[in-house]
Amino acid sequence: MANDVKIKNILIGLDDFSYKVNPEKHYSEPMRKMHYLVSGSNILNFYINYLLVEPKISALKNVNLNYDIYNTGMPITPKSIDIFIEQNREAHNKDIKFKMPTFYKENNLINETIEDIKNIISICKENNINLIFFINPIHKTTYLYNNLDNLNNFKKRLSQITNYYDFAIINSLTTNNYNFYETSHYRELVGDIILDTIYNNSTEYGLLVTKDNIDNYIEVLVEESNNK
Repeated sequence: MANDVKIKNILIGLDDFSYKVNPEKHYSEPMRKMHYLVSGSNILNFYINYLLVEPKISALKNVNLNYDIYNTGMPITPKSIDIFIEQNREAHNKDIKFKMPTFYKENNLINETIEDIKNIISICKENNINLIFFINPIHKTTYLYNNLDNLNNFKKRLSQITNYYDFAIINSLTTNNYNFYETSHYRELVGDIILDTIYNNSTEYGLLVTKDNIDNYIEVLVEESNNK
């Protein structure tokens, strides 16, 4: 590996929109462009593109975010949000935002997504990297707004090429507003639950899905969604 860093384990969290959004859409978005060391693009052209970006008023909504500049480069959720939730739990849980699903245009790119995942699996096998997939928890409001036939089809197709942990189900985790900032992003405490499930074999909030149990599993998911 580059810089003598040997990667031993990779965890990849998939979302319900992983098979909906065309990745080419991201190529023109400054926040989502691949770093030049990853894409192999020219370093000068890479930074010039950012200099030429016209600021948008909507971007001002994010000016209060902190970023992990020296490590991941990712935004850090302000601790003040979690403090507010803890101090105003009832108000947070009753917030009208939890009645509004997070919407992504229902493109069906399952075939393309599965092929991309196959490539990732192949690269990890070639480099002796332990690869673990999981599907992120989805807030109930967004989950039920989904085309569940497509979601379940994706889960079935995924089980044919790899085992994975599924948290995208209706249970006490995804029906509790306390666990989410809105109907898209779960809180850090949910991330801890995901890791506990994967590494300590907890089965309270997620299940290890395989090609052997997928058919029975899908039947249960369909029955549960029909009863909600």
